[in-house]
Amino acid sequence: MFACRPKLTFYSGSLIVVSAILLLLAACSSNGGNHKFTVAFSQCTGGDDWRRTMSTEMKRELSFHPEIEFIYSDAEANSEKQIAQIREMMKAGIDLLIVTPNEVEPLTPIIGEVYESGIPVILVDRQINSRKFTVHIGASNFEVGQNAGSYAAALLKGKGRILEIAGLPAGASPPIDRHNGFIDIISHYPGMQLVGKFYSAGEEERQLLRDSTIDLIYAQNDFMAREAYEICKKLGIEKRVKIIGIDGLSIPGAGMEMVDKGIIAATVLYPTGGQEAIRTAVDILEHKPVLAEQELLTTIIDSTNIRITRLQNEKVTAQQADIDRRQRKIEEQELIRRNQSRIIWSVSFVLLLSLILGLVLFYALRNNRKISRRLAAKNAEIELQRNQLIELGQQAREANEEKVNFFTSISHELRTPLTLILGPADEIMAHPRLPVSVRSQLGLMKKNAMRLLRLVNELMDFRKIEQSKMKIRAAEQDITAFVTDITHAFAAVVAKKKISFEVKSQVEGLKVWFDVNMLDKILFNLLSNAVKYTGEYGFIHVVINRIEGEMVSVRVEDSGVGMEPETMEHAFDLFYQGEDGRNK
Repeated sequence: MFACRPKLTFYSGSLIVVSAILLLLAACSSNGGNHKFTVAFSQCTGGDDWRRTMSTEMKRELSFHPEIEFIYSDAEANSEKQIAQIREMMKAGIDLLIVTPNEVEPLTPIIGEVYESGIPVILVDRQINSRKFTVHIGASNFEVGQNAGSYAAALLKGKGRILEIAGLPAGASPPIDRHNGFIDIISHYPGMQLVGKFYSAGEEERQLLRDSTIDLIYAQNDFMAREAYEICKKLGIEKRVKIIGIDGLSIPGAGMEMVDKGIIAATVLYPTGGQEAIRTAVDILEHKPVLAEQELLTTIIDSTNIRITRLQNEKVTAQQADIDRRQRKIEEQELIRRNQSRIIWSVSFVLLLSLILGLVLFYALRNNRKISRRLAAKNAEIELQRNQLIELGQQAREANEEKVNFFTSISHELRTPLTLILGPADEIMAHPRLPVSVRSQLGLMKKNAMRLLRLVNELMDFRKIEQSKMKIRAAEQDITAFVTDITHAFAAVVAKKKISFEVKSQVEGLKVWFDVNMLDKILFNLLSNAVKYTGEYGFIHVVINRIEGEMVSVRVEDSGVGMEPETMEHAFDLFYQGEDGRNK
């Protein structure tokens, strides 16, 4: 019995360790298969900017869904090739199909076959000649045509000759619907005539433009609109002929930039639906309710709204780039975690071999136990590091989310309304019969709005503040005129309180170097407090004196209540409030 006892104890302990290692290995192996669903995307063509933007939006949304394996195919505008690719996807055992049909008639049967096989089908952008699909996502091409027609009617004032360029195969549904929507509007204007419809900007169109008077070109995408502009430019009629495009992409050289540069008169914003397609696919795979028809909104972009639209798109693009950078950081952390898991797996495997060798070579048990203790300590250290890295990653994501929310709110709630206020103010001030008193008040309103806009812009420099990279941007200016201009903002308030308010300077036209934005905030704060705590019939004087060399002192004197000595000690503490309730 004495000889069997240690042997039995060792065998039981070994079974426990081996069982734990096997469970760990099973957990590690299960982490390798992250994909739960396979989603296939059959693109009619990926050769244009609009389609590439759709694919980019899909990939961006897929980065939030690692459980999806994504299969992409490009039919290169060939319906037979697209049919063959869809059949191959069916054989591969996909869970869901996203498709943009190249042409209506040829693709309708194969899409119906996929749907009848039990595989959900999401149509993006284009339709088919049956209801055998799960969801359709896209803007109404008929409505796009109507928007273009309404804008053309307003631009030509109901009279003119129009040339239409489709730019897509005749069998595709978008050119048909966009044409019908356009005709639906201009048919109400007898003076508007569609003189021709083409599917490319080629020699035939060039001849028509040369031989007849065309007032407007309706191009069914922005690429064709640019080609039409180049033809008009070569013929010397680019200033006479108005051009309307479709897509409204914000990438360089696309619709928004062409409108901003005056190359085309307007473009109809036509969203791609890439992001919506992936979100809808996830909802379907997770058995959540979805709408069978998901219509995306469209709108006209022209010279009246292009600046605001581009500003918003640039802001969203910048924020998305920041999200992408954060996502890459997270992926790097995930790679580190996987490497650590592999190390843990390797260490555990070595431990298993050590235990097996211990059973065979009993005399080496003591050495094996030492090795096991060292490996266990190493494993604990690695686990601690992994947990720390996960915590740091979580903190980074939370900080990023807070910043994105903050600056999105600032941009939409402050900057855009201020910009919209300044535009009408300029228009009103430009009126020749505007009374002088009203013009003065409007000028004061505009200056304060500009001051608010500068403050909002400075909020966007928070990264520079965090990195201590804010710089003083000084310039040589007339400080007397600058201070006098700031005091005009308080003219109405001091007049109401009957306060004597004046600027005293030893030298007129005194030029010194200073930062306009920083000195503006300092003086505005001092004058605001002076006006607030100076009673009726008091005085406020802004005294400007040259000290020595090129130095100047600016002093605000008033007959207000002042500050106690103990309060003055905290004059530069943010938001400090004295016992008498006075903020300085």
